[in-house]
Amino acid sequence: MGNRLMVNNVPPQVGDAELHELFSGFGKVVSALVPLDRDTRQPRGFAFVEMSTPEEAKAAIVGMHGKEILGQLIRVEIALERQERTTPRPESSAGAGGFRSGFGGGFGGTRPPSRGPGGPGGGPGRGPGGFGSGPRRNPGDSGGPSRGGLGGGGRQSQGPGGARGR
Repeated sequence: MGNRLMVNNVPPQVGDAELHELFSGFGKVVSALVPLDRDTRQPRGFAFVEMSTPEEAKAAIVGMHGKEILGQLIRVEIALERQERTTPRPESSAGAGGFRSGFGGGFGGTRPPSRGPGGPGGGPGRGPGGFGSGPRRNPGDSGGPSRGGLGGGGRQSQGPGGARGR
């Protein structure tokens, strides 16, 4: 059993110092942290408290789990160890991923240029698009079948019915 606790449903008015004080009745508190949202700088609704021994952590769980703080019932449990990422985060989000839509190519993402019929572009008249994007439709189309899959996004030449032949 670990010494680090996760406290859920923490009211936004409770800060690190208040959390430290609340848990100090069960033993020595090594650290108390209420993480803030990186964009809004507001509390995220949970916190971490590290006790000095596993016995103190267990006493804190028994004493604090289900306790009401400023009108909210908190939940206290042993915090799971944070797992390392298997893939690194991208340097920026520009060009990452694709937006799936039934009306054309994706947003962002990188794809190799089309190699003609059967290449990554998907076939004649279809340029590279985002992953899983369907073919574009012209405003006058009758709404033929929209097929997802790799590629898509380029304009198609279609007959009067608008439906694509199979």
